[in-house]
Amino acid sequence: MTALQLSLLVGALFATGVLIPISGLLPRHPALGAYLDASSGAAPSLTTSAITGPATTAEDRIGAWLQRRIGGRLHAPTLELELLRIPVHRFLGQKAMFALVGLALPTVLAAVLYVTGARIPLGFPVIGSLVLAAGLSFIPDYNVRSNAQQARDEFAFVLGSYMDLVALERRAGSSPRQALEEAAEIADSWVFHRLAEELAHSRLSGASPWDRLRVLGERYGVAELTELAHIMRIAGAESAGVYETLKQRSRALRKAHLAKELTEANATSTKRDAPMAALGVVFMLMLITPALLSILLSGL
Repeated sequence: MTALQLSLLVGALFATGVLIPISGLLPRHPALGAYLDASSGAAPSLTTSAITGPATTAEDRIGAWLQRRIGGRLHAPTLELELLRIPVHRFLGQKAMFALVGLALPTVLAAVLYVTGARIPLGFPVIGSLVLAAGLSFIPDYNVRSNAQQARDEFAFVLGSYMDLVALERRAGSSPRQALEEAAEIADSWVFHRLAEELAHSRLSGASPWDRLRVLGERYGVAELTELAHIMRIAGAESAGVYETLKQRSRALRKAHLAKELTEANATSTKRDAPMAALGVVFMLMLITPALLSILLSGL
């Protein structure tokens, strides 16, 4: 047996050792975390329960098995996953699938090279599989954190419209709780649905809606929601008029969002200047090069 054949055999055995346990997935265990969260005063979380929703795909089944077996030893961005409404087992399944792709690619590449007659070092399939699997497994982490930051920005932007609606409800004579609940039922945005869900939990659990919104804002890292909860707490405790306060805060949110959009647009325009300048230099070189070559050749 040649060194290449031995390395291919080791890589295949390593991949098989990963796939064999996955093929024998055990039945799912019932999750009680969601019920316990709903019956308490704490903000509910998609990620604290063992498994949420049926595992219908191979990715979900792999993630469910990983969460049952070694979920406590695997680090997951739980707050970002909760914001994106992604169960932990699905996130773990994505990491496992990326890792499996990383394990398989070097082995397949080594097999193709072997068929073509190329000779590669002995440790290429093994070391390459491990390194690539480890690197690709971090892609879901990057995607989750990036998407979560975009979701936070969208949450803060939509919250300005929600404040306007709450202010109108308060001006129409609604109580603080009623204003929050009715305003959350108007739009179809996922932000409004999340606020309506949280307010419904507050009603069922007997907690004040501003406390639930404050906890939600702190968990999601949305300071604007925490500020709204503080304003409505004052309105509920002291029966204070908050119409002008909410309108001013919503205008401030829109101005901040507009300033951020302008800053990003300017940064994008600046990034385009360098490629355009490089393209201009290349074009000038294409025009000058024939003339320079003719001059040099005529001088010879």
